[in-house]
Amino acid sequence: MKRRALCIAVLIILSIFSINAEEKIQLLLAVDSSDFKTQLAEEVLKLAEAESFMVTQKESVKKIKDWSLDKYDALIIINRGTAGHMNRPLIKVLEESNYPPMVIVTSYANPKTSKDNYGEYSDVDGITTASLKNTSDISEMAREVMVLLKEALQ
Repeated sequence: MKRRALCIAVLIILSIFSINAEEKIQLLLAVDSSDFKTQLAEEVLKLAEAESFMVTQKESVKKIKDWSLDKYDALIIINRGTAGHMNRPLIKVLEESNYPPMVIVTSYANPKTSKDNYGEYSDVDGITTASLKNTSDISEMAREVMVLLKEALQ
């Protein structure tokens, strides 16, 4: 009888852990390289993990076409632009409309007035780093990114 009660207790505990693991949001954090972008990614990662997101971090947004985006619930893209535009592989992903909610952080323009029309893509929001005066503002920007992400997930 004691053994049976112990087995039931163990099964209940395991099922609770299983349910909690399934509830975590799978987040892909894709980062182009630079000291600033790396610092911002580190801050976003801390905040996301503190809120129990399961975060996978990948380097180089240019490789986004090679990733299985359908296994993530959301994406944060910290993107380097060229000549005022997003990376072409990212644009192709957006044009295919097969992606989860996404926040794009750009260092080259304001997403609201960019040459890239973020408004034409559903479930995409953007934020610019162009207005940051110094790197001490990185923590605040990371919080803004997380707010936009939560709004996109609702």
